[in-house]
Amino acid sequence: MITPVALSSIGWKYYIVFAVLFASVPLVVIPFFPETMNRNLELIDFVFREAATIWDIVPMARSLPKGDSRTEV
Repeated sequence: MITPVALSSIGWKYYIVFAVLFASVPLVVIPFFPETMNRNLELIDFVFREAATIWDIVPMARSLPKGDSRTEV
């Protein structure tokens, strides 16, 4: 709904808005979203429960073993 209005008012510069948004996605995703591929749900649950702050979640998730390991941390 906003795109036709924005294109008619600021023209091609509206695409700069998309470029800035898409460029900022990695800056948010990398520090705040842990990689969970090939890790079992119990270990991921452990990380979210035991992390002292939100800044500790991603480093803790990086230290988890990969694969379908059944051992507890």
